[in-house]
Parts: sequence; structure tokens; C-alpha cells
Amino acid sequence: MASEVFVQEAAGSSQTLRFEDARLVLAIADAGGARELSLPYYEIDVEHGEVLPPSQRLRLAVFGAGLLAAGATMFAGSSTRLTLAAVAVCACAFVALRKGPPGQTRFVLLDPKRRGAALNIWRDGQHERIEAELQARWKAQRRVIVRVDFTADPVRESDRFRALARRGVVSAEECAVALARIAAGAQPA
Repeated sequence: MASEVFVQEAAGSSQTLRFEDARLVLAIADAGGARELSLPYYEIDVEHGEVLPPSQRLRLAVFGAGLLAAGATMFAGSSTRLTLAAVAVCACAFVALRKGPPGQTRFVLLDPKRRGAALNIWRDGQHERIEAELQARWKAQRRVIVRVDFTADPVRESDRFRALARRGVVSAEECAVALARIAAGAQPA
């Protein structure tokens, strides 16, 4: 498959997703700095993506402050009343005009070294294409990973499948089927 690159930008952050043959290279830049991750596709739990709505906390806090300022104008003196009314108008304008972080789809990473970490794909105009590319590459690499290698040492191949099952890359049923196939293939004819 050819390499694909997608760039997403929102709320002062950007992420570049570079789809390579065997891995996704994710470069993230925000106010905290820049970092790059290399993620094999089979280490991304694409079967259990979680859709998260946009963050509304800041907007709600500012809206609440605006309501308090508007309510306080009823009890304040004339000079303070004008200031509080201005604060209320500014808060309402901020809430109406601010674009916060977009919604996103979160995919948990299965790598034991990255427990709790996740790949977040922001819900923008490219979201559908990025998810489709991730699904296609995950399926292609997973077919390679779960293929039983009958030329390999049966003990090592069995251990490989058990490790994949422990990490959640393959299900317990898939592991049992692979172990049975390895055992059947290792029997002398």
C-alpha cells in the first residue's frame, strides 16, 4: 500500500498521521511541545473505537460567569452595573464564537508499554477517510500477524500466539484455534 498522510489541526494543536506499510507514524504538536509515535496497526484496538463529544467545560464555565454577572447587575450600583453588563456581553460572545476542541474517536493502544494511551482521531472533514485507512491497514496487517507459520518452531509459534492473546491482539478463541492448528501441524506424519 502507498503511504498516506493526513494533517489535522484544531484549538492550537496539530497532528500528522502518516500511514506506512506496517505502522502509523503519529506526530503531535501543541503548546506542550512536539512528539512522534510509531504504532504498529495491530497494536491499535480499532474494533472498539469510542466516540467522544467536543469538550464543553470552558464554554460552560464562561457562560456561567456571564449569567452571574448579568444577575449581579440587578443589585449593583450604576457604575458597577455597566461593567457587569459588559462582562456578561463578552462572556456570551465568547461562548457563541469560540471553537473548542472537536469531537474525536478514541482508539485504545494495546502495547503494554503504552497502557492507558490512545490514538485520537479528530472529527473533521477528513475523519471518515482516516478511519477507513486505519481499518484497511489494520485488517491487512492483522491477516499477516494471525497467520500460523508452520515452518517456524512449534513451541515459539505457540508462545507467540499466547503473547498476542495476553495483549488482546487476538481473542482467546482465535488463540485456541491457532494452537490446535500448530499442534496438528507439529505431529509427525
